[in-house]
Amino acid sequence: MKCYVLCSSVTYAVKGRNLLMSRGITASLLRPPIEISSCGCGYVIGVDKSVLGTAIKILRENLVKINSIYCLGDDGKYKEVFPRDLP
Repeated sequence: MKCYVLCSSVTYAVKGRNLLMSRGITASLLRPPIEISSCGCGYVIGVDKSVLGTAIKILRENLVKINSIYCLGDDGKYKEVFPRDLP
């Protein structure tokens, strides 16, 4: 399942993606799906749900500003995920 980390700027999104990749986590830099971005602007870091908890920990430790986190469910709908709910 794909998850999307919305960052506060393209700078943070690029920094975050590069950090994750340097730690062996597959991450992509994408435009956010319209369903999760009210203005259609900005960038997200795409990661697999299986590594989301680790990814968020790495991003926070390196001061990457995160606006929100969404995962695409089996039903094709996006659900907001909160860090307190991650393993």
